[in-house]
Amino acid sequence: MNIRRKIVVLILLLTFFASAPLILLYASGYSYSLKKNRLEKSGILKVDTVPDGATVSLDDKATRRTTPVSIGHLTPEQYLVTINKPGFLPWSKTLMIESGKTTFAKGVVMVAGALPQLISRATAKVSTLDSNGISAAYVNEDDQWKEVQYLEITTNNTLPLARFAIDRYEETYLSLSNDGQRLLFSGRATDGRISLQIYRTNLLSSPNQLELQIEPSENHPLFSWSNDGHTIALANGYELTLLTSTNERIDTVLKSAPSGIFLANDAIWLLNDAAGDTGLLTQVGLRDLKPTGQEISLPHAGLSLIGGNNRYLVLSGDEPDSGLLVDIGRDQVSRLPKSDGLAWERDDSTGRLLLWNDFEIYVANPENGESYLVTRLGTPITDCQWFPLGTMIIFATNKKITAIELDDRDHRNTFTLANFESISSMAIDEQTGILRFVGAIGSQRGIYERPL
Repeated sequence: MNIRRKIVVLILLLTFFASAPLILLYASGYSYSLKKNRLEKSGILKVDTVPDGATVSLDDKATRRTTPVSIGHLTPEQYLVTINKPGFLPWSKTLMIESGKTTFAKGVVMVAGALPQLISRATAKVSTLDSNGISAAYVNEDDQWKEVQYLEITTNNTLPLARFAIDRYEETYLSLSNDGQRLLFSGRATDGRISLQIYRTNLLSSPNQLELQIEPSENHPLFSWSNDGHTIALANGYELTLLTSTNERIDTVLKSAPSGIFLANDAIWLLNDAAGDTGLLTQVGLRDLKPTGQEISLPHAGLSLIGGNNRYLVLSGDEPDSGLLVDIGRDQVSRLPKSDGLAWERDDSTGRLLLWNDFEIYVANPENGESYLVTRLGTPITDCQWFPLGTMIIFATNKKITAIELDDRDHRNTFTLANFESISSMAIDEQTGILRFVGAIGSQRGIYERPL
């Protein structure tokens, strides 16, 4: 063996013995930190997105890998994680990679970057959407008349329901059942008295769509739609009416006029102020509208019945932290933040609770009564809904619709979905992943939609 060959062999042996420990350490999950000038057990970052196929960058350096992805051998430190996908808004968050551990960016929802499109033009100032965003109702007007119309958004078919003189009502209000099969209309006349009618919105039914009419009264009748259909319960002073989805009408006279009403799947709950500055919830059966005997005492009066399901009821007062969560089965009452509206995480009215008042949004877990603040605004909030998959929420103000994620590490990403001169109603069609809302910008007023 000549000297040159010996030298080459020697160099190879030295290189092997020098690099072998490093290779073994790398294979064991160790990496060298230039910032700390030492070897450390590396960490892993796992990212998955909805939809898949997004690119991931760390500290503005592309990894050239797409989601779902597991990125290993990362030195323990903070990284700016950026996720991009053509046609979607970028996502970024600073995450800490810990030694020997896996950090997750799980279920990151990529929000579509599309602009809202006008799908139905209308000049109506009063309008509403059903909870799935597949039908709408609005009040159109000209110089002489106001007309209540129902719109089937997917077919663009309209159904006129009522017509009256333009000066008959000073204020009007609309509410569609969750499935869009019934419409509640109420109007305040010039003398202050309120009228209420309920219309069937089936385009194939008889021309006479009016199903129920309540005589004008000084107070606005209370009502509650069923969560899964178009049954409605109405309390007009001492009179209680149930109009079922099969058109059966049941009436009764109450001993006292309730201040709140909620229609569950198996009963009606009525709220009254009781003696001693306390509140009282009374359960009424659906078959005969008679009290079942179940009553729940509340710690104070002056509450509003916000909503609920078959197990829980949510009430609120006017002061901060004046909300109450009532466990119907256990007759237990726990505290919640003040709220003016609620939305259940799932279609069957279960899961987490989304609560909001004029300026704050909370998420609550009814199983343990815990809640946390998602955001606080300086502009009044008009509506909130769960973003599909439950990792984000969507909220509306009078001019803007925004999506905000619930993951509070580093910061909560927010995405502007619509920015208009006015926005009055919104709904999500979860089957198609489309957001629809009633808005106005410039001379264009009507129903808009954008993919989520």
